[in-house]
Amino acid sequence: RAADALALLEALRPEQASSDLAQAVRSMAQKALGQREAALDGDRQWTVSSPKSALAWHNLGATAMDLGRAEEARSALEQAFNLGLDAPETWQVYAHAQEALGDMRGALRSLRESLKRRADPDVAVELAQLSWMFTGDAATAVAPLQSARAQSPNDPRLIAAEVKILATAGREAQMLKALDQALARTPNDPTVLRLAGQARLQEGAVDVASGLAERALAAESGLEGLLLLAAVRMAQGRPQDALALAQQAVRLAPDDQGAWGWVATAARGMGHPAYGELYDYANLVRTWKIETPEGWPSLEAYLEALSSSLSRLHMTKAHPSDQSLRQGVQT
Repeated sequence: RAADALALLEALRPEQASSDLAQAVRSMAQKALGQREAALDGDRQWTVSSPKSALAWHNLGATAMDLGRAEEARSALEQAFNLGLDAPETWQVYAHAQEALGDMRGALRSLRESLKRRADPDVAVELAQLSWMFTGDAATAVAPLQSARAQSPNDPRLIAAEVKILATAGREAQMLKALDQALARTPNDPTVLRLAGQARLQEGAVDVASGLAERALAAESGLEGLLLLAAVRMAQGRPQDALALAQQAVRLAPDDQGAWGWVATAARGMGHPAYGELYDYANLVRTWKIETPEGWPSLEAYLEALSSSLSRLHMTKAHPSDQSLRQGVQT
């Protein structure tokens, strides 16, 4: 109820409204309402009125980073460090700013500093993914995940990240071994069952994948389980069953493009007219020639400069393990 929280804050007396706690909650409420520019303005004013508040500088850094203003974020977070703040969250946001500014080594160091202060599986996953993109070495990338498992041996986030990196690196045998070990430890975990089902499906062991997918859906009836079983049914040559599962997924998550994709795929497999309605290529896929942007002598000059700018952002050795792009970067 962010709007209600904001209204309560507006009713505070001036001396209460200027406290660090009130300022932090105001920024949080504004961001929850999508008012990020207002939150940024408020955080800037907070650092002016309370220049010795490390929390104010942390908040400014986090909000600036939310808006993609990495230079301002880095400067604010360094001020927070100078004022004695040493929180794992600050190191994590600092890593995001460094990565956005092209300082990959610095980002890796900062994520490690964050993990030293708190064993957070999400930070371990971030470190693993960034290590993979920066080094292209699977063993280096999965090392922080394996360390984090000492604290959280059955956390599905750690297992999922390791599986994705190993799959992206082409380490199928190692990936399957990791999944088998995870299944032995947590035989009824829906995430592990889904990951194992996807892996077996991709290697062509459709019957094994079917059993795993059914167990996953029984353990947790949700979108991901429905779509995995739909994929298995398609592989078994049962598009009608796949369509029923995909339609169930659409009812559960009407805005999920993956669910609609499987509805279309199953409909295509059946020769159902819904496929043509959903994948209306004539109206949805087109090419345009853009106008020459203002300030450029020609479209060719603009495109050459754009290409050069994009190439400078390509600083990693490997593509992200959790995205669909290949041999590229995400920016």
